[in-house]
Amino acid sequence: MSKQYLDDSVYVEIENGMVKLTTENGYGPSNTIYLELFVYDKLVRYVETAKAIHKAHVEMDKDKS
Repeated sequence: MSKQYLDDSVYVEIENGMVKLTTENGYGPSNTIYLELFVYDKLVRYVETAKAIHKAHVEMDKDKS
């Protein structure tokens, strides 16, 4: 799979079976993070939990209005 732009100068690609994240500002990668797939899965679960908590807070704020 080829490198794809996510947003905010962040790119993602698969390299050697790992998720490779880079930040680039037009002069090539300035930061690189490799995530093994089991770490990526944990990150996804973390984000899903954070979204659910955020959604619950938004709903509570709506109910207060």
